[in-house]
Amino acid sequence: AQPGRDGNISRSLQFFDAYGQSVHKLYLRNEASIAVYDKLVQDFRHPQQQLALHIQRTRPTLTAKPDQEVDVKEFQLAWKEMSDVHQFNQIVREFGLNREQA
Repeated sequence: AQPGRDGNISRSLQFFDAYGQSVHKLYLRNEASIAVYDKLVQDFRHPQQQLALHIQRTRPTLTAKPDQEVDVKEFQLAWKEMSDVHQFNQIVREFGLNREQA
């Protein structure tokens, strides 16, 4: 673990699919739990950390709904009501858009 820009060490467990896309991220938020986190990492860490990395070609990008079919006002309202960055993917799916189009 390396200190971040703020000088603090961020501890996390991150899981990725075969395409290298993030599937799940767990962040340690309680400094009192560092020993538990370290034990978890120690217990489940694979002994060989230099395995070859095999990433599959990414999945094809979803075809976006044509712009003229998007309810822009409703999309903008949903965007403004977003309270967490993780809601982005749900909003994009809800409106039938792709990331670039959003």
